[in-house]
Amino acid sequence: MSARTLRSFYDDKALSEFFPPSSDLVLTRRKDANGESALERRIRPGRCVALRTYDQHAIFVEKGYEVVDGRVTNRMQVLVVQLWTAQQLRAYIAMNKVLNADEVSARLDGVKNNKTWIAVNHTEYVQPDLVLAGITEEEFNDRMDLDEQSVLLIGEGPEPDLADDERPHEYLFVDRAP
Repeated sequence: MSARTLRSFYDDKALSEFFPPSSDLVLTRRKDANGESALERRIRPGRCVALRTYDQHAIFVEKGYEVVDGRVTNRMQVLVVQLWTAQQLRAYIAMNKVLNADEVSARLDGVKNNKTWIAVNHTEYVQPDLVLAGITEEEFNDRMDLDEQSVLLIGEGPEPDLADDERPHEYLFVDRAP
């Protein structure tokens, strides 16, 4: 595998329902994981990307046009699946955004900050310019340690205020199917 090969989750069983069987829709970026200039990186579905800041990571699913009231607009959007690190979870606990903080804290006890989980139900549509870079295998391994045994599910607590974008959530670690 070359140093320029982007980290792929295309064959990850936890994400099998997300990716189209084939797609010509790619993103291209000329930045590396640190925001430095790089050779063009062609980001295909299933590849790891840096979002918003170079410290937030996700998996690119597809790009397409936004639909509003059943009408296709001319605004492009990108669908991603979020990756969460132990450091991010600890920060959310400190901000009182984790309903089951005791459980999550116990799970994170002794875990390094770069431990990473795929949040299989945390998808988001973002503007294409928020996808900053494609992440290579080497860059991924330098930044993150993927938990191969479990995934992260993010859920609502009892009687959530759905109008509150800052509401706390439950974070559940679920073992992967064999």
